[in-house]
Amino acid sequence: MSRIGYGYGSEWHLLRWLGYHRAELGHRVAEAIGADDLDWLDLATGADATDPFEMDLEWVNVDFIPDVAHPARVAWRETWPRAWGRVGPHWDAVGVATAAGAREWIFVEAKANAAEVTTNASTTMAPASRHKIEAAFAAAAPSFGVTDTSSWFRGGYQLANRLCALDVLNRNGAPARLVLIYFCGDDSGRYRQGRDPLGRPSVYCPKDEADWRVRALDAIHARMGWRPGQGPLGDRVHELFLPVASEDGDRAAV
Repeated sequence: MSRIGYGYGSEWHLLRWLGYHRAELGHRVAEAIGADDLDWLDLATGADATDPFEMDLEWVNVDFIPDVAHPARVAWRETWPRAWGRVGPHWDAVGVATAAGAREWIFVEAKANAAEVTTNASTTMAPASRHKIEAAFAAAAPSFGVTDTSSWFRGGYQLANRLCALDVLNRNGAPARLVLIYFCGDDSGRYRQGRDPLGRPSVYCPKDEADWRVRALDAIHARMGWRPGQGPLGDRVHELFLPVASEDGDRAAV
């Protein structure tokens, strides 16, 4: 788990919603995905941790599936390089929802500023790992109506590997949905010292859904050749825009 910002950042805001407005968050996510109910999983615990920031661990890969022999866990280990331990996609939150009488996994990726949306694969990635990920992207592409994934390594790398996990789970007996939460109105400028040449906060935090799309989402979707709703599994990716502050600048009471 990264070092949480005090009063700003996606981790802070998601923790606040889960801690103080858990029922409302569950309601909003359930409504967005068309579920009847939703239960959040507690984080894993770092048994030997002495650092408070390492005592509570985000779920990694598809380890939230309790059966290590489940076909989805086996398939993911075969799909993603080094998919064990703390290596692999880290989920900001994981839940279980009920929709039309069926249980589904829900995993969350949260963002609070435009820069977080653009992610690149490591330039020091081993060739064998890159080849394996290229194969994983190619295998997932038809599920999202994409024919060329060459751009997925630059710009949309994090979202691309989340789509891969979604694809593997749904093809291997573990129905799942990905919820992309975008926090609106983060106030990082109050807490971070970095400024651009014009004196503005160096990190831009969109104010609403339209701002998010103009500042970050439209560009990354165009680069990837994909957007939520596209392809056979596209309707299992959901965008949710949540407020951080009320109109007068006070923290929202939801």
